[in-house]
Amino acid sequence: MGLLDIFRVGKVVTHVAKTVKNQRIAAQDLRALPMPQFIEQCLAGMHSEHAPWRGQARVARADAQTLAADKRLPTDLADFYTHCDGFASSEDFPAPVLALAELKLGADHAPAPSQVIQAFWKEHGNDSGREGQLMVLPPDNLLALMNNDAQTFVRPAAMDMMVPIVPVREDGFAVVLLAGAGEHLPAGSVLQYENGIVTRYDDFRHWLANWASLLGSIR
Repeated sequence: MGLLDIFRVGKVVTHVAKTVKNQRIAAQDLRALPMPQFIEQCLAGMHSEHAPWRGQARVARADAQTLAADKRLPTDLADFYTHCDGFASSEDFPAPVLALAELKLGADHAPAPSQVIQAFWKEHGNDSGREGQLMVLPPDNLLALMNNDAQTFVRPAAMDMMVPIVPVREDGFAVVLLAGAGEHLPAGSVLQYENGIVTRYDDFRHWLANWASLLGSIR
């Protein structure tokens, strides 16, 4: 590789780093909004003139507060459901948040999260470096993403005891922890699974704001 090639690679890396930084700032701004505005702006961020998908907030249930308490939902997720009942969306919408009544343990889904992961491992193998465990990457960390620098690890069966907040599909899903699972996985964390890798988000707001800011940054 010559000096010109190194310079070009450096420019690309710098551009990507700047884009990630801007996305992180946009996500932080979104997370600071009151919930009604947060929902509105997140939906706006996930739409563009040429986006192939569509999604909209469902009207909140009258008993949302009681039902959310019965399901022991984290505070920010419970607050979300008092303002809307998830997102009605097209099949390819990036964050098709389930209706409150549909929330249940991963083990009660078909397929269960662990089954999706095991099927992926059977076809592609497990690159985590730890037998029977998934690497969990920290959010908003470009270096960690590039190097697969795991913050912690989680077993597929553990994800069956978490609550999916979107449909469990072969290409990915997201779950919220009702109880902590170690130092790096406190209760309320959201884990996004995609193709053998898990990314951890602080909470539901963090996860949804990340989707909105990511898609908003590539319009």
